[in-house]
Amino acid sequence: MPYGYRAGFVILHTYLVHGLNTIEKIIVRFAPPTENNTENYITSVEK
Repeated sequence: MPYGYRAGFVILHTYLVHGLNTIEKIIVRFAPPTENNTENYITSVEK
């Protein structure tokens, strides 16, 4: 489990370095609208 946490933090850090600094920007990158219901996903995470 510690490696999973580390992997998550590394991914988030990479996103921040590339200017993905909002929930919306991160989710659009992680779950693109062409493959997912991104708007519902964003709303769910924000809650």
